[in-house]
Amino acid sequence: MMTEQKSKLIHLGKVTKAHGIKGEFKVNLFNRDESCLKKGIRLTLLPLDSESTLPQSGEVKKVSSVKFGNYTIVSFEGLSSRNDAEELIPFSVYIEEESLPPLREDEFYFKDLLALNVLDQESRKEIAVVKGFYENGAQVVLQLEGELTIDLPFVDSFFPEVNFKEGYITVIKPEEL
Repeated sequence: MMTEQKSKLIHLGKVTKAHGIKGEFKVNLFNRDESCLKKGIRLTLLPLDSESTLPQSGEVKKVSSVKFGNYTIVSFEGLSSRNDAEELIPFSVYIEEESLPPLREDEFYFKDLLALNVLDQESRKEIAVVKGFYENGAQVVLQLEGELTIDLPFVDSFFPEVNFKEGYITVIKPEEL
């Protein structure tokens, strides 16, 4: 059931450490600046490995508190001790796409870039497909695969155009290639 739903889930980050003694977690968010985390929201937790006691199909938990600071600290209803928290670690945190605030006309989710065709800016020839993305601490990096297989920062100097309607993104290849 969770695998059918996974495409409707947005990956927010992961948890590898408990925080304090009250069953809280230190959450490593992909985008701390514009987090949608708040009390009462439901998140899907999926185990990262066999150390977690979460079922392979995942489990939905309701957030009971969120604290933002140097770290994002989250607690879930039904967990009240560090032991309870540590049993679930490590896990990834997801949210239902429908729970996110509506996007403005010029906004998109990075997951929307996945599977877009990558066209060379000069020749307009298809040279890759967007296979993934990650944050390196400074910016989001797109993983391209095809004739051009490379990871590039998602910045205007490499990706000047994104066209969702026609299903492509253009790339200016680095000079070293």
